[in-house]
Amino acid sequence: MPKKISVSEIASYIGVAEVVVQSVINRQDVDLIPYLDESTQSDETGLPSFSIEGLPLLVTKVSYNIPTADIIDNLSQKVQHLVLQQEEIENLKKTNDQLATSNEQLQGLINSLTTESEELQVKLDEAESNVNWRNLFRRGKS
Repeated sequence: MPKKISVSEIASYIGVAEVVVQSVINRQDVDLIPYLDESTQSDETGLPSFSIEGLPLLVTKVSYNIPTADIIDNLSQKVQHLVLQQEEIENLKKTNDQLATSNEQLQGLINSLTTESEELQVKLDEAESNVNWRNLFRRGKS
C-alpha cells in the first residue's frame, strides 16, 4: 500500500503555501486523481491524502503556478538542505564508528576485569579455606 501524505506535508516538502497545493488538487486533474485518497482525511482540515508516488507529478503541476525564480530559489534551498543533511549523516557515521570501537574496547576491559575478579575470588576463597583449616588445627592442638 502506497504511503499517503497530507497537503500540509506536501506544502512543507516542496516549500509552497498549502493553498497552492490544495488549489492544484481541487482542479480534479485527470492525471492526479489516481493518487488522491478522499476516503482518508489526512489531517484536521479534512483534506484528502495524496499518494507519495504521485508527488513528482503534483510538483510539476504546482510549478506551473509558481514563477521560475521562486522555483529555482526553492530548489537551491532544498539542495543545500540535502547537502547539509548528507554532511551530518557522514559525521554521525564517523561518530558511530568511533563509539563502536570505544564500546568494543570497553567491553574487552569489562571482560578482562570480570575474569580477574573471578580469579581473585577463587584465590580469596582458597585463602579463607586455608585460614579456617589452620584455625581448626590450632584449636585441636591446644
